[in-house]
Amino acid sequence: MKPYAALAGCALLVVASLATAATIRVDLSGSGDYTTIQQGLDAAAEQDTVLVAAGTYTGPLNRELDFHGKAVVLTSESGPGSTIIDCQNAGRGFYFHAGEFWWTVVEGFTVTNGSAYEGGAVWCEISSPAIFNCVFSDNSANFGGAMHLGVGSAPDIEGCVFLDNTAIDYGGGIYAYQSQPYVLECEFTGNEAGINGGALSCKAASSTRILYCSFEDNTAADGGAIYVGMLGAPGGESFIPTIISFSTFFDNSATRGGALFSNSFTLTAVSFCTFARNSAVQGGAVYTLTDFDGFFNLQNCTLVWNNAHYGGGLCCAGVPDYNQTTVTTSIIAFSEEGTALYRQDYTPVTTNFNIVYDNAGGNYMEGPSNLVADPLLCGALTGDYNLCENSPCRGANNEWGFLIGSHRQICGPCESPVEHTTWGSIKGMYR
Repeated sequence: MKPYAALAGCALLVVASLATAATIRVDLSGSGDYTTIQQGLDAAAEQDTVLVAAGTYTGPLNRELDFHGKAVVLTSESGPGSTIIDCQNAGRGFYFHAGEFWWTVVEGFTVTNGSAYEGGAVWCEISSPAIFNCVFSDNSANFGGAMHLGVGSAPDIEGCVFLDNTAIDYGGGIYAYQSQPYVLECEFTGNEAGINGGALSCKAASSTRILYCSFEDNTAADGGAIYVGMLGAPGGESFIPTIISFSTFFDNSATRGGALFSNSFTLTAVSFCTFARNSAVQGGAVYTLTDFDGFFNLQNCTLVWNNAHYGGGLCCAGVPDYNQTTVTTSIIAFSEEGTALYRQDYTPVTTNFNIVYDNAGGNYMEGPSNLVADPLLCGALTGDYNLCENSPCRGANNEWGFLIGSHRQICGPCESPVEHTTWGSIKGMYR
């Protein structure tokens, strides 16, 4: 009975603690407990809530906001559309550095005009806060235009929007350095980095889980939307892969990897993602480099209307005797420039159970189990990449019995094949 008694005692302590938690209200008008956010955070005790009224918060006590390690919920009354932290290009919004964990919560703010060397809106190191339903717009830094996630951090970032942030070097939206962030249902639009990771750069023994996110109109030299690289990681370490699933990549651009660049020392797994209208010189949608113990796995993805001089869908580079790129159960079609997949000499690549079609530079893909056939999408010209009832990408209609691509069947039979045209001419039809 003693263990149960101990558990009951702990539960009573938790209930008692919650019962004594207070709500502190911040209001610019003076009708609350405090008029600045930092005053509210300083006054809060463990498990208190700091509730912020609508308004635009500026000045020294409304930026570089510091929780000092406390488990406090900072939330807005009216959501990010009307509760704004304007850093006025004089610093960043939040400074997490004292071991904050997931029960330290930020929810419902817009953070804008942040400026710092690292993390224009958020700096996070040795801390793992939860950041929900926030908008990060027009922030800038050398590393991490909106967020710098440093050593030992594993924040939970959900339902956030990253809009028009810029980094001189890495990670226009987020720069992850020796960290393990969880990014769920976030939108990255119009972010830019000078070197890599227009939306997100994951480097130096970092691993990231990216689920149900959208990436649109992001740019960088390498990895217009995402750059994954573990260069400089300690030798012999067992790496955790970066996982990217159920996400969309539209209209991103780069020199290498219009949407995604996966580098050496990198373990990257991509599944059930859609890549459309991305562009680059090498790898319109994806560029992989598998030198020195890297691997890249693409499974059940749809790559359409991407273009690059080398590999409208993918460009794969690397040397023999190392790990490799694997592409399975995916669609690569309608590339306006480049082959479905371009493999540099001697680069190890495995491809199986893929359907390729109407790529401007050619559809050839090595491997015994790849098919050249119209994927029969419900609306390839209008952005509907679901499958027709008679599509060969349905497991019921191919000899492998596998679903090919990232979408399911949602419309009836298609009677005619798609007529190839350029994306520019399609857009011209709607002007």
